[in-house]
Amino acid sequence: MKKMKVILMSVAILGAVTSAFTTRPKVNCVDMPQWYEDTSGWHEAGEIGRNYACTLAPQLTCTYYIDPSSGLMTPCRLGNFVKLTVATR
Repeated sequence: MKKMKVILMSVAILGAVTSAFTTRPKVNCVDMPQWYEDTSGWHEAGEIGRNYACTLAPQLTCTYYIDPSSGLMTPCRLGNFVKLTVATR
């Protein structure tokens, strides 16, 4: 009986820990500041559609974000990074 109690208690603890990790909210990278890398280093991308666009190239990473849990640059948007310029008269 004691052995069964230990097994059931272990399963309950394992279930509680597993559910705690699976219910953690995930970071939506597109809501975070976006960064891109070029030959001179990392730069803040700005606002998509206004400062940059990601053209169709799914094998490339367009922008990155800083993962709050690790502090590392993590891929976010796919495509080729294209900096947009505003035409002035």
